[in-house]
Amino acid sequence: PTQALLDVFTIRQELGTVNGLTVTIVGDLRHSRTVHSLVHILSLYDVRLNYVSPETLKIPRDIYDQLKEKGIEQHEYTTLDGVLAESDVLYVTRIQRERFVNLDEYEK
Repeated sequence: PTQALLDVFTIRQELGTVNGLTVTIVGDLRHSRTVHSLVHILSLYDVRLNYVSPETLKIPRDIYDQLKEKGIEQHEYTTLDGVLAESDVLYVTRIQRERFVNLDEYEK
C-alpha cells in the first residue's frame, strides 16, 4: 500500500488533484499488487479507470466488482488505441514473466 500512497501523492503533486481524472492502467493487472492497492485508493476519489491488458491478465473480477459497487466508472481494453488520448494519467506495469508456466503465453 505504501507504493500506491506515493503514486497518488505524485499524481496530486503533478496535476493538482486526483478528482475528475481518467487514470489508465496498463500491463499485468491480474498479478500486480501495486495495481490492486492503487485502484482501491483511487476508489476514494472521483475518478474514471481504464484497464489495458491482454485478456489473460485482466484486473481480477472481485476487485472490479468492489469498485463497481462504489460507483467507480471502469472500462477494460486490450489495446491503448482510443483510450490514450482521453487519459490524464498513464500507469504502466511490466508483464511479469515469472508468473507464466508456459512461456508461449508470455510471448503473446
